[in-house]
Amino acid sequence: MKLKFILSGFFAFLLGIFLVGSIPADAASQNVILTPSTKQATYTYVYVSVSSPIEADKIAKIEMQYGKVTKTSNKKWKNTEAVDFYSDDDGSTIGYFYVNVNGTYSVRLTTTDGKKYASTIKIKNILPASANSAKEATITKISSKPNKKGYYTVTVDYETPYNKTYDELVGLKVGDTLSFNGKDTTIISMFAIDDNYDPVPITSFSDACRGIVCQVKDWKEFYPESEDYREDPQNQTFGLISRDGGLFIAYDDYEYAPDCYVKLGYTYPAQVKLKINKNTKVYPAYFDREMYPNGCEITADVYLSLLTNKDLADQLGIYIYPGTTFTIFEKYNKKTGKHTSVIAELHEIYYP
Repeated sequence: MKLKFILSGFFAFLLGIFLVGSIPADAASQNVILTPSTKQATYTYVYVSVSSPIEADKIAKIEMQYGKVTKTSNKKWKNTEAVDFYSDDDGSTIGYFYVNVNGTYSVRLTTTDGKKYASTIKIKNILPASANSAKEATITKISSKPNKKGYYTVTVDYETPYNKTYDELVGLKVGDTLSFNGKDTTIISMFAIDDNYDPVPITSFSDACRGIVCQVKDWKEFYPESEDYREDPQNQTFGLISRDGGLFIAYDDYEYAPDCYVKLGYTYPAQVKLKINKNTKVYPAYFDREMYPNGCEITADVYLSLLTNKDLADQLGIYIYPGTTFTIFEKYNKKTGKHTSVIAELHEIYYP
């Protein structure tokens, strides 16, 4: 899973919406239907399903693009990404994409006989992440019975990777020192991403920056001393990678940082106890994509049953394994614009 793959996956979906036409709006909306997975506030991303009564074998392509575009002429659809689609059981067409940035997305559908239809959708329910949001959490214990109020207690170990926000990076350039909790590194390169999702070197931080390569000054401050291969300087670099230019997360694959993929530099794990009742929504880590093309959420009582009931897991196409890693989030207060306490809710971090 190299950087190009990570970024192409994320940016392809983030750029997106399937393009449809400068044909009457009602015709477009009938032929390209865009439906969000949720309209409720979310800290993750929103799945947008794309459906059409037009049979899949009569569709030449479906494209997606960030921004509002209702006309179908090619000059309006230059920076698009192809979208996979397939035939549903009834012969109609279905596909999906996901976004983790609010905005308007457009989709264009082109039939094999050259007809084009365009439709748009506005996503505005994704809440902002903080520098400490999206903590990875491994479940270590679940109470066998609920308390008198009906709550189960879930104990997790969470770790926070070394992050940097946009504001912390403004004004920096190659050669500058960048510190993480008092541990120093030297910035040895920065890069933007071109239309093919390949790294493009830049010399100073800008809005276009999507990655920063850091050379550690004392590798033992960042890595366990038992990792002897870290004595080689080429194994002492890691990259800060951003999906949207706002939050940069540290990654490392023990090679050259722009190709990195494993999250690096965690703080010490901390015990967090979350209380969930049977109505708490849980986003499972593994599920059958064909059964749940738009994502999947379950209630806490189903989640607890899945931990011990393999037959139920096979029946539902949802699998929860011991040690499954989830993400927990800090609660966002819209009135104050600040993040506060940890949310007593679990979100999956991996779709197969």
